[in-house]
Amino acid sequence: MDNSDYIALGSAIIALAAFAVAIWQGHIGRQHNILSVKPRFHLDKSYIEGLHYYLESQGLGPGIIAKFTILVNDSEINDPTEDPWPDIFKSIEVEGINYDFHIPSVGSTHTPNTSRQLLSVTYASISTDPKVIELIDNAINFKIDYKSLYENEIFSYKGGEGA
Repeated sequence: MDNSDYIALGSAIIALAAFAVAIWQGHIGRQHNILSVKPRFHLDKSYIEGLHYYLESQGLGPGIIAKFTILVNDSEINDPTEDPWPDIFKSIEVEGINYDFHIPSVGSTHTPNTSRQLLSVTYASISTDPKVIELIDNAINFKIDYKSLYENEIFSYKGGEGA
């Protein structure tokens, strides 16, 4: 081998090393991009003038709802399309309340740093038993399955528990 062969071999080795570094940097950049838009949901409750459940998007990126479940004691109501609350309140023997609700639809996107009220329960009259709020709070919970824009992996969040 003469000098030109060594120069060509050295150039090929340097080019392959640069190619490997470029692939590695692309992989690291993609991981960074995925983490920089990762969603995270949280269920917040407020007891001011009734009982209010809020779905908060606290992550860095939008979350896409894959499944929304209302948990009532030991039963589940998955992706309801109609108002499920009259039957739910009847099953847990609650009356004398007013309510307002929102059901996230499958495929809906929730942007970061937003909050959406899932359920708001207030007393219908002064004679409503104050323990009705405690009864609802003990019987009802929510579970949200969601994914990010980048990933097919589904994350789950159940109110009161970590993801």
